[in-house]
Amino acid sequence: MRQRLQTLAVMAFAFVISLTAQDVVLTSTSAAYPHQRGQWSEAQGEAWQKKYGPIIGVNCPYPPCGAISQEQSIALAASLGYNSVRWWPGGGTNADAYIQAVEQWAGWAAKYGMTVSPVFGFSQSYFAQTNKTTALKNLEAQVRKVIRHFRDDERIILWDIWNEPEMSNAEECEEVMTRIEKMILWCQQEGCTQPITASIIWDSGVTANTTTNALRTRRERTEALMDLHNYHSYSAQDGFNQDTPTMVARIHKMDQRPIVCTECMTRPNGSTYSRTLYDFARYHINFYTWGLYACDANWEVKWSRSTFYNWEPMFHNLLYSDGDMYDARDRKSTRLNSSHT
Repeated sequence: MRQRLQTLAVMAFAFVISLTAQDVVLTSTSAAYPHQRGQWSEAQGEAWQKKYGPIIGVNCPYPPCGAISQEQSIALAASLGYNSVRWWPGGGTNADAYIQAVEQWAGWAAKYGMTVSPVFGFSQSYFAQTNKTTALKNLEAQVRKVIRHFRDDERIILWDIWNEPEMSNAEECEEVMTRIEKMILWCQQEGCTQPITASIIWDSGVTANTTTNALRTRRERTEALMDLHNYHSYSAQDGFNQDTPTMVARIHKMDQRPIVCTECMTRPNGSTYSRTLYDFARYHINFYTWGLYACDANWEVKWSRSTFYNWEPMFHNLLYSDGDMYDARDRKSTRLNSSHT
């Protein structure tokens, strides 16, 4: 169980990063916001990538049925080769509670040589409130307070400021994109030293990635303001493994900033670890797989379904609840390019 998960760890050697390191220079001429900065340039994104290397991340490595502590679960993820954790910190619309949750997880992760990628789960909470004016004002206050607190914190590798925003209802999509653009500005004004991202591109699949419409154009206008590009894909196998190169082509029409797939990997449709991570290595994509332990209360065998192993194959967790590997092949896929040390 404690052996290094080669399928993941070998990714650290699969990236070919031939960059000229440039410091991320943050300057401001604003009296109101002395730390203010603009959107990162492509060169600044490359410098970030060179500094941190490839992200080999895991989403929500929660303990199995409370059998071990959260810190122990994070430690196990590190021992398997993961180097970063993405999750939804608690606290809701209470800024201090959210900050406390990030501090706790960042402390655990740093202890085992890992970074963290917190999601702004509170973004949707404010959006659902009836009084839009008050909600927007309170959202701004929380975003600014969180960013000010963690402004120079290198434990945080990126911020995901809105997870999977609306992409089908035109009116709601416009409202959400406008709000995300305001959030980007607030983070920039507060001098956010970490890259700003949002999971705007979550319409994965070859068909989705090759179909352009007004809503996609609107969403990508906001996506183009990000420091890095962040997308979700559970469909690496689509089109005989054409989903990843099609997604890369879609993103590269905007620019050449680093790419992070912040959610991936589902076994039932064939998007397994070996198939998904092979393409990520090939196209230099940072990633966060979903799920560490079985006994996930929400999705063990499919979205919103847990049945204690009655279904096969397991949806996307890596381990059984006792810590055994679900599939030993996930550990020994060494055919990825490991020549670049």
